[in-house]
Amino acid sequence: MSAAPVTAIITNYRCEPWLARAIDSVLAQTYPPARLIVVDDAGDAAAFDAIRQRYSAQSIHWMRSSRNAGQFRIYNLLLPAIETEFVAFQDADDFSLPLRLATQLAQARRCNLDITGTHVQTETLDGQLVDLLQTPEDVNRTLRWRCRGRVIFGATTLCRTDFLRRLGGFDGAARFGADTELIYRAVFLGAVGNVPQPLYHACLRPGSLMRSPETGMGSPARTAYRRRIRSQFYRRRCLSLIGRLHPQDLRPRPNDMDFTLERIG
Repeated sequence: MSAAPVTAIITNYRCEPWLARAIDSVLAQTYPPARLIVVDDAGDAAAFDAIRQRYSAQSIHWMRSSRNAGQFRIYNLLLPAIETEFVAFQDADDFSLPLRLATQLAQARRCNLDITGTHVQTETLDGQLVDLLQTPEDVNRTLRWRCRGRVIFGATTLCRTDFLRRLGGFDGAARFGADTELIYRAVFLGAVGNVPQPLYHACLRPGSLMRSPETGMGSPARTAYRRRIRSQFYRRRCLSLIGRLHPQDLRPRPNDMDFTLERIG
């Protein structure tokens, strides 16, 4: 089977109990990615290496960050070297269904989308299904006049690599929420949409960024960041209406941390 023109990226920080499941779900795609990069974000090196040894026969690019940088800074550091037409993201504690990439690629080409997401099925640690997160098929239309939440789930996204570079990548000064911030910029430059099927399963677990008291939904830190990006969205909308929105208005904050990624294995 030919490989999809996609580089898939998984960043891992102490998610070893679920990492193999995430990797397997990417490798088992009906249209598998041309390249899979798995990054240890300066977590438990021994536990990560134990997982890595299971896949010694697989063509996976294993990397380790010199410090705990967070997934969005890592994506930014990797972005210049990605050679495939598309890049896909996968959280280490979640998994994708086998048709995810094939369906997203078909939708991206059919609708000329620059960023494509999917619906999301949430579940507990023991596999009990909790909620189906349904996202709008046409995100540009949904965000035309009003900044709304749940327009796309960042870990499901398939992005055109050149488009992501034109946007400048992710907010490099944020540890959480930068996937939403990306969409609030992307709709001013390209087309964003979702596949109307739940092709991604998200694990609801204690200690994750979305569930912890410090960074979870409704936390003061996340609320403040959401207010910030909403304010930026409406400023850009006003500028676009009067024809004064320029490319520099869509650039994110650059990485605010120095670190390196080393190839291992």
